Amino acid sequence: GDAGIQIGADKVYEGVDIQKGLSGTGVSIGIIDSGIRETHNMFPQGKIVEQYDFYYNDSTAQDFSGHGTHVASLAAGVGFNGNPSGIAPGADLYIWKVCDTGCSTSAILNAIEKSMDLNGDCGDFSTENISDVTDECFEDHLDIINLSLGGAGRPDTYSLALATEAAVDVGITVVVSAGNSGPYYGEWFNPYLKSESYCNRDFWTIGDDGYPI
Repeated sequence: GDAGIQIGADKVYEGVDIQKGLSGTGVSIGIIDSGIRETHNMFPQGKIVEQYDFYYNDSTAQDFSGHGTHVASLAAGVGFNGNPSGIAPGADLYIWKVCDTGCSTSAILNAIEKSMDLNGDCGDFSTENISDVTDECFEDHLDIINLSLGGAGRPDTYSLALATEAAVDVGITVVVSAGNSGPYYGEWFNPYLKSESYCNRDFWTIGDDGYPI
């Protein structure tokens, strides 16, 4: 669709040099959001590898608002009946629910930690300081996590910025929303980035016009 062309995905599909027809196969994407409606046609059997509801501590990440389902379909949904696919239809989805009537900071932190250590062999660690944790236990981390959550940067959300930075340190590409305000300076804030992270190539933060900031 138009969004895929805007970010150059059509060129990736066509392939460059020896890389032909890339579609996200073998890539793992964690959607940290409001859950998912897993019966949707864009998510065939096997597409959703794992899900968990960190908001209610439940094994099923049921989506009551549709936002997480929308985000997951854009990232890696499979087209059906003539409808377009998501950007990376070959990618695997990991669904972490952290929002319902609102979004829980503790749930988001738990979801990021899970994305860093899928099998839990790192034990009980804090994303505020991962220097004491052996690198080997993070080898099962997800490739990408997406947080289309926005929100204002406040002192109580600094832990989120530290968590996303820790995720990058273990090798995860972090995609965060920049909110729906702007375009003028001071009209948007991001609780997931420390100020120096804006220049970090491992972070992608997307505003409502669809362009990376």
